Amino acid sequence: MVETEEKLLRPRFWIFIFLFVFAGWTHAFEWDASKFMSVDEIKPGMKAKAHTVFSGTKVETFDLEIMSIRSTGQGRRIVWALGKGNRIEHTGVAQGMSGSPVYIKNRLIGAIAYTYPNAKDAWAGITPIEEMLPILNREMSPRVSRAGSSFGIGQYLETLGALQDGQIRLTKSDAIQQPSEVFPERLKIPLMFAGFQQGAIEILRPFFSDQNIVPMQGGNTSQQDVTYPLDPGKLIAMVYATGDQALYGYGTVTYREGNKILAFGHPASNEGRTYYPIAGGWVDHVIASRVISSKQGSIGKIGGTLVQDRTSGIAGVVGQVPPMAPLRVRVNPDSGTVREYNYNVFLGDERLAGAIAGALVWNSIESAERGSGDYTADIQVNIAIEGKDPIVKRIAASGSASPAAAAYLSLSPLLSAITNNEFTPLTVQNMNVDVTLRDKRHIASIEEVRLNKNIFRPGEEILATVVLRPYLEDPVLEPIRIQIPDDVADGPVNLMITNAASHQNWQRTRAPENYRPRDVEQLLDILREGESSYDIVSELFVPKLGMTVEGEEYPELPFSMLYVMSSPTQSGESSFTRGTTLSVQYHTTPYVIAGSRTFRITVDRNAR
Repeated sequence: MVETEEKLLRPRFWIFIFLFVFAGWTHAFEWDASKFMSVDEIKPGMKAKAHTVFSGTKVETFDLEIMSIRSTGQGRRIVWALGKGNRIEHTGVAQGMSGSPVYIKNRLIGAIAYTYPNAKDAWAGITPIEEMLPILNREMSPRVSRAGSSFGIGQYLETLGALQDGQIRLTKSDAIQQPSEVFPERLKIPLMFAGFQQGAIEILRPFFSDQNIVPMQGGNTSQQDVTYPLDPGKLIAMVYATGDQALYGYGTVTYREGNKILAFGHPASNEGRTYYPIAGGWVDHVIASRVISSKQGSIGKIGGTLVQDRTSGIAGVVGQVPPMAPLRVRVNPDSGTVREYNYNVFLGDERLAGAIAGALVWNSIESAERGSGDYTADIQVNIAIEGKDPIVKRIAASGSASPAAAAYLSLSPLLSAITNNEFTPLTVQNMNVDVTLRDKRHIASIEEVRLNKNIFRPGEEILATVVLRPYLEDPVLEPIRIQIPDDVADGPVNLMITNAASHQNWQRTRAPENYRPRDVEQLLDILREGESSYDIVSELFVPKLGMTVEGEEYPELPFSMLYVMSSPTQSGESSFTRGTTLSVQYHTTPYVIAGSRTFRITVDRNAR
């Protein structure tokens, strides 16, 4: 019984059920002339009615007069109409009306999908229903796995190094261009950042820059446990995250046949077979604008899945809900109240999963604390993965840029490396991020290193004094001891005294093949690796060539062996190492360490 209950809680179990149930819903859809009107029957001067929500959940109608029918090429057409009546003439056709069904004599002709921005009149471009209905004849099961962006392990490690080194560089996107006054435009999908601070919005904006969306701030997160029906004329939202803050893009339902729905009258991102949670909701109000108006909407409980995203519209199935991963963020300032934020994040889109989860962490810190000023952040990230040991990372960052940016970088690239892995899909069960903040830069640079001598015997201890320069403080002397291994051969040895980020960068340069995983277990092992930013790292190494073969390192191989192992028959299985590590030791300090020094010492068994 317990085993059965545990199975029911696994997301992969529900995905299987998902696909099984959806398969039974796929059937050929047939044209019904009593319900639908083809474009060939539509003539200029005809009167039509559009159904949409202006406020709340009540579907209202407004009048349209058919003006013309235009071909857009490839056999597609747009029906152009003018809106009549005080309400639509005041707002014009608004973003968020995408998908609003239009009827002539109670027969559905299509969905509002286009308009003329800046136009004096309420122009509505209608996608014919005969171009939308064929979507329902496609596969109505979700594409669970996407080919996401190629975010590799190398990019994750580079980002981690930049974070630990205090070099946080986050680029904000350019301002959104105003719509043209000349050409008709597809209605944009309002992307609602409910409860988001401006910094988190800006960091996410570039990830949606190639999509037909317009960011909006507002919405409501208080009724996400209430079910709102996904019926024609009502709001439909694609959901990325819910909880204390929410992220979703929305339009209007065009048509419903049983559990199948059509919406938008244009694509979301036009990716074909797709996979997103969908929810109903309500309209707070319509914001009138001289350029183009927008509905401001809020969502209720997730009630279905988007499965098709095509040129003439989107399609989904009501009743089956995709799994989402819980994210808890706890912010603990050095003076003040501990605040906790809880979210559910959709991780099915590998391109966006890391960015959205990271932005929620960013937003939690800006909501609880602040966005800039001197800080030191101690960040712990714990990611639970089904069937695997958790990934636990402890990261410290100090500076003046943004503690929110540091927390974003602690989670976003790590999660992207997991969801975009090339080996096998991994199910993230939950994510926890704990951030402790101090209102001071606890950072110190390695200014100088003094050694007690430069010739040592094997097994001897090096006594070093590291001169640290804390931010805006006097230098601090930090004595450290470095043990030379007993089996070190006589000769020159390099000593590197550095910080965690520089040491990790050196290791990736020294033995790059060690950071190219060949299976998912090696990938997770690399992601679990890490060194404390508070440590002074001491490494002894000799600059002799070695070889990494299938992930295992062979130091100081004879030249003949190196030649054989690097032959073309071994291509892809091995690579040279630039040096051989003898030992790595750590010395913990109260500061986030920056800077590095390297020395050449001599090992001599006959030294005094």
